Amino acid sequence: MPELFDALAGAAAARGCRYFGFLNADILVSQAAIDVIAREARDAYAFSRREIDAETGRELSLILNGLDLFVFAAEWWRRERHRFRPYILAEWFYDCVIWRAVGVPRRRADSQSRRRNPSRGASSRAFRPLAQYNGYLAALDAPYFSLWVGYRQRLDELRQRGASEADERALQREIFVWRPSWPSMLVQVGRQLKAGWRYRRLHREMVRDC
Repeated sequence: MPELFDALAGAAAARGCRYFGFLNADILVSQAAIDVIAREARDAYAFSRREIDAETGRELSLILNGLDLFVFAAEWWRRERHRFRPYILAEWFYDCVIWRAVGVPRRRADSQSRRRNPSRGASSRAFRPLAQYNGYLAALDAPYFSLWVGYRQRLDELRQRGASEADERALQREIFVWRPSWPSMLVQVGRQLKAGWRYRRLHREMVRDC
């Protein structure tokens, strides 16, 4: 993903564009999404999608587990690029960890998960072996991923109570703040060592099987 974003940032700069965007191939981006990006002029955005019926065009459910449209200011990406691990596109974890947990705590950013969404037809995703690699990286980024999990749990609770968009944005401001404690940092060091050992063992097995 960082290599892809590097290329997009370069293309945006060459065209004199402030932003570049990345989206899944089967996503339709609404004009409302473009309008909010231009109006609010933040450093980064991420959009959840709303499923639509491929035949009738009827709107179905809003999908909050993943993110399908990223928009970054090219200058911001180049400045913050070193914070992002080399997650593999379309495998598990890359969207949640890259965006919600790594980008949001450090810079002006916005997550659109209520109305101004891209949409796509319903589909399914099968497990792929490369997800093991993304899983290893997610273990290294576990504190960030935990922010995302906590956010999703609280977001579900808010929506069950019929909370407003303002309530959801307040939740984002509360959750996505990087403030690890010393005990949690020590636990994370142990987690990283364990994840590295397990992935090296798995990698040896995969190489042997090949």
